Amino acid sequence: MPVVDREDSLAASGGATANAGGAATALFINQPTISALKHYKLEGSSVERLMTFLTALGSDIEIRVRLPKRSSSPGRISVNAA
Repeated sequence: MPVVDREDSLAASGGATANAGGAATALFINQPTISALKHYKLEGSSVERLMTFLTALGSDIEIRVRLPKRSSSPGRISVNAA
């Protein structure tokens, strides 16, 4: 689940991130960074940092590495949100 969607779903449920300020406090980042994430401005945010935000918001992250279905095709990256 993308960070933005996770933050929005917690806000809708009245969780710790009921607003951008609450989300910033929960993630130990400033409100402008939350605003940038909500607008999908991810420059300067590493995958590791985004995964840290997701786990701080209560999401589990699973990474799978497997052989491709066709040996002649290049590998690919996909993200599935449950």
